[in-house]
Amino acid sequence: MLTLAAALCLPPPPPPGNPAQTTKAPPTGLAWFRQADENKDGFLTFDEFPNRRMYLSFDRNNDNRLSMEELARAIADTAPPPPEGLPGIETRRDVQYRAPETFEDVPDGALPPDPRLTSLDLYSPTTILAKGERRPIIAYVHGGGWRVGDKTRVHSKPQHYCRDGYIFASINYRLSPDVTHPTHMQDVAAAIAWIHKNAERLGGDPNRIILMGHSAGAHLVSLVATDPSYLAEHKLKPADISAVVSLDTASFDIATRADDRGMRDMVKEAFGESPETLTDASPLHHVRAGRKYPPFLIVYASRRLIAKRESERFLHALHEASAVGEILRAEGKDHAGVNTDATLSGDPVCEAVDEFIGRYSDCSG
Repeated sequence: MLTLAAALCLPPPPPPGNPAQTTKAPPTGLAWFRQADENKDGFLTFDEFPNRRMYLSFDRNNDNRLSMEELARAIADTAPPPPEGLPGIETRRDVQYRAPETFEDVPDGALPPDPRLTSLDLYSPTTILAKGERRPIIAYVHGGGWRVGDKTRVHSKPQHYCRDGYIFASINYRLSPDVTHPTHMQDVAAAIAWIHKNAERLGGDPNRIILMGHSAGAHLVSLVATDPSYLAEHKLKPADISAVVSLDTASFDIATRADDRGMRDMVKEAFGESPETLTDASPLHHVRAGRKYPPFLIVYASRRLIAKRESERFLHALHEASAVGEILRAEGKDHAGVNTDATLSGDPVCEAVDEFIGRYSDCSG
């Protein structure tokens, strides 16, 4: 959400006694962004942003064009990680899902990647299981434009899902520009395979694994669940996934995003410019009749028209292939809000996601 940005960036409020202070609060969120965007082009420049130092840290591609999505993502990345010692939850940090010797794409003589980038965090309920009982597992992939973000940025997800008996795993993956497609995908697939292989040892059920991702992470979980080649490397297939929750991505068709002015540099950095590669990286182009896919819940922010368009295109492709797909328009939400509110008790997005996950984590039906 942009409330934090508004609090940090806006000029100080009027002094006490000024009528404006008591009659109208400073704008926040989308209203603040629109007010700051003086030329109304949908981007903030260095000159339009009140806090210059903060702008430089948010504009990570140094193009002097800060979109609302880019700003929200940068703020989300600064959110504090969940505290250690959460009541009723056993936390294991930096569990390696790939051994260094498996990095075939590292040039000779080059240093292997930071091991944290090929690790995951595990959150498990400490409640005692009945004999033979296994818990469903939610595997979460963070967003950040394929180049920033971290597995610790999970907000209240561990508390929310562990309370309901799920094991929650948050996955890191190598980031651009150090790597390009398909490395992000290969890492995510390797993490899923590790979870599947070790599920029973962790008290989980390998037949009840739900994928969830936000933004770029939603693109990655959607691609691994539609392009069978990544899981096939680990003797798995998309149908081995119980369900997928895609939280507000507009990148079901990477080829179309490469033409968007605000995404061009980001897409080029992560995927290159080859039309064949852009198509290969697009979940939409891997959906076809005759294949089996897990059920999808596609959530998009009502404020993002591009996300609406691309979500509906992807849903249509799933239905044309006789696959199960549901779509949810998150009313009043922005890009970051879809992610944070997915576990906000009483929120419609939270209720819809919980109902969907609960329905497909029960293997009895």
